[in-house]
Amino acid sequence: MAYEKHQLAAQLWMIEGGFVEDHWGFPEAANVLLYQIGDRLYLLDSGLGEAMRAAIEQQLMAIGGVGVFTLLNSGGQTGRKGNNDLIHNVLAEQKEHLTRDRKRLVVDGAQVLAGHLYELSRYFDPYRCLNGNGLRQFGLRGFREVLAAFIGQQKALRWVVSLGARRWPLVLSSPETAAALPPEDIETLEIGGTDWQGWRLGLDDVWALEAGDGLWFYLPGEKALFAPDWQDAFSPAWPDRDGAGQTALLEKLMTMVRTGAVNLLVDGQHAEVICEPETALRTAEQILSHRQGLQQALEAILHREPGMTVRRLHRRLRKLRHRPAVAWYMDAPLPTELICFEQFLVAFLLEMGCCTKGIWRHKRFYLPEV
Repeated sequence: MAYEKHQLAAQLWMIEGGFVEDHWGFPEAANVLLYQIGDRLYLLDSGLGEAMRAAIEQQLMAIGGVGVFTLLNSGGQTGRKGNNDLIHNVLAEQKEHLTRDRKRLVVDGAQVLAGHLYELSRYFDPYRCLNGNGLRQFGLRGFREVLAAFIGQQKALRWVVSLGARRWPLVLSSPETAAALPPEDIETLEIGGTDWQGWRLGLDDVWALEAGDGLWFYLPGEKALFAPDWQDAFSPAWPDRDGAGQTALLEKLMTMVRTGAVNLLVDGQHAEVICEPETALRTAEQILSHRQGLQQALEAILHREPGMTVRRLHRRLRKLRHRPAVAWYMDAPLPTELICFEQFLVAFLLEMGCCTKGIWRHKRFYLPEV
């Protein structure tokens, strides 16, 4: 697959990430931005896989040699750091590779996924809900249980995930070239009436903004914001989800758009570039409205029938598809990192403060006591 390249401004290019429909395949490759300003070139994330690598190399060759090359990683996810070693091939007098947390570049993505699956298994069996081939699901569950009888559930999950990860492309995160953004250089940056903690790079070329557990990038000269996952209603989708933080980020983004500070908005995990501020506002308002609507639906269900498992809650929600918020979530395409809708429900219920009781894989959810 040859990834498409889009020229967003005179010296700003986006290369679309690779989006796979099979949840059993390798992780998605995030969108990548290349931004040249004067004699300086920025690569924002590096994607994953040979096709993305070839597309970046082609654009680097078209640009030619530069004075300073800066590679920035928005986070440590597998699909955003897989071609970091391209820094060795760039023609530049000076090179730098910066990220918020260098340790995240060396983390094994398969082991992280196994850890998340183990946490989810406290509440339900995620392997019962995987999208894809039913026979393969049954075989994996059987293999996992046989292994678990000898080495335990946690180690069994690591084995199963590691076997599947053999299909993933090579991840070349280049931790040896990376340095953490200096904590002493962090400052308060004002953008369109909102305050951010972040770093100025170059001569105010790029601002790296703290956003949850990762970074967003603001290009003042273009009034462009590269905000990975901002429009993903399911993100973050693990039990350690910070929904309140995500809501706060959306509200800040909406303020920036309303004040004219953002004319170009790029998402890291979608093949979409939102150029019209009105579209971005509608999308953000829709996400916040439907998030509140889903919470109200779940509260109503658990108020009537406390102590429901996540599978029963999912079935109850199907009967409420006439509600716009419920229909919106149930019809939304799941990102491939997200294995099932039940996973999102667990994260959402825990974010609501729900408590649980019961046995392993069959936890029952209760509304928080007032």
